[in-house]
Amino acid sequence: MYHQHETYGTRDFSFRLPCELETIDRFQERYFVKKSKFGCKDDVIPVLEHVCEMQREQLPIPESIESATSLFLALTEILDGFY
Repeated sequence: MYHQHETYGTRDFSFRLPCELETIDRFQERYFVKKSKFGCKDDVIPVLEHVCEMQREQLPIPESIESATSLFLALTEILDGFY
């Protein structure tokens, strides 16, 4: 449907970019924050290493919503014990 708009009775809303692709690449490099492998900021990792008594490479990386929720609840419980 996207590439055959006449067939489906729609219109082609595409337009030329107002700049070069290199400009977009430079903008992305300068202003976008890359996603961390662990899903949290790098300054949180040392805290997790200390609390979990594990090295960065050993920290569990959730692969589902359920495992992420379980990990969050476990970390919250552990961190609540520090106060």
